Amino acid sequence: MGQKILDFLEKYIFNNYKVVIDNNPYHEFNKFYSEYLDAFIDVNPLHQIAKIIDSRLLSKEKIERTYDEYYSYENNIKGVIELKTIFQEIKNFKLTDESNNIQPFLNKLNYYYFLLYIVLSSSYPIIKLDKLEKYVNLLKHYNYDGENESNEFQQYFRGQADAKWNIIPSCLRSINLDKTQVFTYSDLIDKYKSIDVYNVYDRIIDSKRETYPMISFFQHSISFSPLVDFTSKLEVATFFALHNFTQINDFFNKNSAVFVLHNNKGDFKIKKLENDDLDNMKIGIYKDGPRTFYDYSFMYTNMKRFFGTDAKTSFSTKRTNDRMRYQSGSFVFFDDFIIDNINSTIITIRTGHPITKLVIDKSIKKDVLNYLNSNFPDYRLRYLMNPYQRFEEAL
Repeated sequence: MGQKILDFLEKYIFNNYKVVIDNNPYHEFNKFYSEYLDAFIDVNPLHQIAKIIDSRLLSKEKIERTYDEYYSYENNIKGVIELKTIFQEIKNFKLTDESNNIQPFLNKLNYYYFLLYIVLSSSYPIIKLDKLEKYVNLLKHYNYDGENESNEFQQYFRGQADAKWNIIPSCLRSINLDKTQVFTYSDLIDKYKSIDVYNVYDRIIDSKRETYPMISFFQHSISFSPLVDFTSKLEVATFFALHNFTQINDFFNKNSAVFVLHNNKGDFKIKKLENDDLDNMKIGIYKDGPRTFYDYSFMYTNMKRFFGTDAKTSFSTKRTNDRMRYQSGSFVFFDDFIIDNINSTIITIRTGHPITKLVIDKSIKKDVLNYLNSNFPDYRLRYLMNPYQRFEEAL
């Protein structure tokens, strides 16, 4: 009964993510299955498996509605054909309780749901830009003429020089991955104190002031922070994505990326970033390598869930310095998400703001840069980093 579905699931996970099975054998799963069943398993594991496949795999139609079919769509999930087969098999299957073997079947399904949740917990839809014309059309798609930056319903962009990099706050880039842990505001302050920037801020301003001004000052002045820089202008993000033009080898041999954080047509209101959001931050971090039952138990106790890189998201459009104003910059704060060694840094958003990854193919990077330099000279990287230089050169 349902053996075909089990076989498909086992083959898919083994072929594409063997390390997940090795790190999470069935007998280990059974240790915490009974204790934490209600915490993460729906009463119908078939429904849950279909749901996570649908949300990660079948988002192509949503992307095409947003960008139209002109753009090349990709998705960073292995075994797309196999997942479609599993999804269809589940849709056609009727679960009954007539068989004596139903409980072992459900137990095994819950196990595969657990594994699939790990491997599919994060996946950005990817739009590949491999012609300059596509990039130019994308600029038109966002219709910058008459843009109202005070509009709370808009898109935000982040450019990164290497398309392999994902979104991760700077405060987590050197985090200790030797143990499963939960990173909090107090850990952030400890990191600041360890490199003495907290004392520097105290001498310059006052560490007893509100949290946000201090964190934003660190982000743009002297240190790391849990804030992530975005901009309301695609051309600005693209200049940052192409900033490795000073490293010729990287520029011509690596794809770049722009992440688009959508707030589509006012469907979701932007949550304003408050001091309390930072004071109460909580980011789960699974250790590298194999995990034991203790790791999952620890994470559930502290985060009330086991998996997922989906985050609560807050925005601040308050521009605290001239450079931020020139960049049309905004801070985005991702909170209450989990990083692990499989989907290490991909962030999806629980509050309904989807993220799409635009990959700028290395073959068009020079053409895109030339186009930007010709059409948006005020946003060349040197001016974005030092807005005064534009006026100095004009004198």
